[in-house]
Amino acid sequence: MISIHRLREKLNSDWPAPGGAAERWASRLRLLPYAIALTVLVLVLLESDKFWATNDDGHMAMIAHGYGMTDTPSPGIVYSNVIWGWVVMKLGSVGGIQGYTLGAYALMVLSGLALCFALYRSRAPAWGGAALLVMAYVPALINMQFTITAGYLAVAALALAWSARREDGPWPWLGAAVLLLLSSLVRLDECLFVLLLATPFGVLRWRRDLDALMRRRGVVALGAALLAIGACAAVDHSYYSGAEWQEFRQMNALRRPFTDFGLSEYYSSFEHRHELEGSGMSVNDMRLIGQRAFLDTEFFDAARLRPLIQKATADARVDFNLRRWDEALRPFGSFSMYAPLALLALALALGRRRKAAVAASALFVAVMLFFWLWGRPGIVHVYKPAEVVLAVLALLSVDWRRHWLVPLAGAFLFWVALDMSWHANNAGRRQDQRAAEQVDEKCDLPTDQLLVAWGPPALNDRYLYRPMSPMGGECGLQLYLVNTLALVPGSLDKLYRHTHGKSLLQALLDGQQIQMLSDSVRIGMLQVYLRAHFQATLVARQVASQNDLHLYDVQVSR
Repeated sequence: MISIHRLREKLNSDWPAPGGAAERWASRLRLLPYAIALTVLVLVLLESDKFWATNDDGHMAMIAHGYGMTDTPSPGIVYSNVIWGWVVMKLGSVGGIQGYTLGAYALMVLSGLALCFALYRSRAPAWGGAALLVMAYVPALINMQFTITAGYLAVAALALAWSARREDGPWPWLGAAVLLLLSSLVRLDECLFVLLLATPFGVLRWRRDLDALMRRRGVVALGAALLAIGACAAVDHSYYSGAEWQEFRQMNALRRPFTDFGLSEYYSSFEHRHELEGSGMSVNDMRLIGQRAFLDTEFFDAARLRPLIQKATADARVDFNLRRWDEALRPFGSFSMYAPLALLALALALGRRRKAAVAASALFVAVMLFFWLWGRPGIVHVYKPAEVVLAVLALLSVDWRRHWLVPLAGAFLFWVALDMSWHANNAGRRQDQRAAEQVDEKCDLPTDQLLVAWGPPALNDRYLYRPMSPMGGECGLQLYLVNTLALVPGSLDKLYRHTHGKSLLQALLDGQQIQMLSDSVRIGMLQVYLRAHFQATLVARQVASQNDLHLYDVQVSR
């Protein structure tokens, strides 16, 4: 006697018949959600107000095209591989849109199309897959960020490899290898992070689903991708090994534990500031380096900073960072971070590879805990692609015909995704209004002289340097940005032309007057630093103030 469960499995496996009319009709029905999702994304791409999610993309565009903080186009965009920097630099401006923007959006669109194709042909639940596309790509198209772009390229590569069939030949594997290579060029760390989280799914699929031929194709594709990634990484390393990059390389390596992993806050805190005794560093110095104000690379050197890095024990750092739990939860203050988790929960409940999904989710949580306890909590743009890859791989293990709840839950989540898109688009319009106010203020600044900009309140780059801004930004300002990229060759060259070959600090000590966009807190920190280390008095005269904008004439008086 056959059980009801066995009968239902037989009916599900036999219907619709492959190649039959029912199968063709079901295939067309599964296209509908994806068609709607792609329509939504096209409308967002064409009609929405667009911004860079962080200042990093805007600064890399400046370097690639030679404006703002530099005067000469350069492929050395630092955060992405120099090969990708060369590509966007050579694109120049097309139709009034700068090459960096065209490159970023082209890769985002490519990853979305590849992911949509892979979800459809893998027979993932259509409404769930369409909901995931909308949830992942609408916020990313409105607020672009290169780390998210790299992560989504890696996600699309994995989905494309998952969708490969024996009769397809090597093409899906080749496409996956190309997407992985592009991901690594944009942000290698994020590419590797996504691959790490996919490991449990990959191991299970390798052992259960792939025959000898498919495994050979997978090994060849992955091997080719890794060789190409290694070669590109070698080119990148060679480029930044030049003598002109030495000052940046040294300071960048020293500052990371302080700026990225919280040692500046650690030593500035009341309970740990006594550990600075004997180091030659003060709390004010720690705050300066925390603000990425590397004004004096002879003072902020390895002899002073490396002992402090070694002095902070793991136990003390973990104890300090445990109390920063509110920062660790910051990424989940936005609904856009919860949405992929809802799809992951659905896939966990109805999928066939629950152990792999649980293992990958546990790995994700472990990475988040590590970042939190080691001092870098709340990295939203790193975590979004991680959530998406977990949801995608879990969805690919759900058969759309196996449970009546699958299409119902997927349709509900798709409605949620559309609602989220509506709110994201409205938020973009509100940002556009604020951007217009910023442009009205900042474009009154002089464009014929160098302005030293220090601190987000002084110059909101996201509003002045947007993806669709003309070459040079909205105002055409000449800038020296006091941040991580202040020591890149192009930025220093621009500064030296204004200071006659002197560093910013030396120009101030020699009595040169500098115009600085900043705020009273940072000006005060600079005054304390000059008084403590050079017995010099910094005179700052405010010459303009409009809302968050403060323009100072600063000069050292002895």
